[in-house]
Amino acid sequence: MKVIEIHLAGANNEKEIEQIIESVCASQGLQVAMKGSLQKYPGCIHWHYQKVKSCGTLEITYWPSRNRCWLSLRDGRVKPWVVKVAKVLKAEIERQVSL
Repeated sequence: MKVIEIHLAGANNEKEIEQIIESVCASQGLQVAMKGSLQKYPGCIHWHYQKVKSCGTLEITYWPSRNRCWLSLRDGRVKPWVVKVAKVLKAEIERQVSL
C-alpha cells in the first residue's frame, strides 16, 4: 500500500475540508461507493471512490482531530486511473484548502 499525504496548510474548518474533498472528487467524475469511519482513526471520515464503468477504488481518509488527510493506494485496488486521479486530487485539495 502507498500513502499520499494531503497537506492541509493549517486549515481547520472540518466541514469545509470535507466539502472540498467531496467536490474535488466529484469534479473528477468520481462517485462515492462508501463513506464511513475507521476504528483505527477515531472520528475520521473515510471514503471509497470509484469511476463509473472502471475497476479500482480510491480511498481517502480525513482525520479532523489530527488535521490529517491522506490517499491510500492499496494493492489490488489500484488501477491506472487511480494513480492519475490521486495526483490531481492531492494538488487540487491542497490548493483549495489554502485559499
